Amino acid sequence: MEAGNGGEVLVSEAFAERNHLSLGDTMTAVIAGRRVRLRFVGVALSPEYVMPVPPSGLAPDDRRYAVLWMA
Repeated sequence: MEAGNGGEVLVSEAFAERNHLSLGDTMTAVIAGRRVRLRFVGVALSPEYVMPVPPSGLAPDDRRYAVLWMA
């Protein structure tokens, strides 16, 4: 992933596994209230997001909620 390549995204490993994502797959995400089409280019891990929980959630939901990294 290179800076400036809009629409490319890295996702958490758990989200990629739970949604059976393969490199190059596309997905739709809601970002700042808008639907955005993104292309999956890899996984990323961060100690800041060991167990991401959706807003007002009580537990992680790796099927519907993910941390995304975009350049």
